[in-house]
Amino acid sequence: MSFMVNIANGMLIYTLVLISILALLYILERFRQNNREWELSRSQLMVCKKCGRVFLIKRQERSRQCPECGNIASRFRIPRTGV
Repeated sequence: MSFMVNIANGMLIYTLVLISILALLYILERFRQNNREWELSRSQLMVCKKCGRVFLIKRQERSRQCPECGNIASRFRIPRTGV
């Protein structure tokens, strides 16, 4: 059984395979990138009013004490600009 492919069909097959591989790699990279990115919930980001330390608390944790000075912390608010 002889399998002959002329040069035009060979180049077409090669190009399609190359484009398919690149598309697959792009899709895999997008999935990987989405798994690496994360958003920080504002309710978990705390700031101590006494020492100024910004820290994270676990979602289930009830205590909002600063690990540095022990003072009760409040939620971190993003500063607004006057622009």
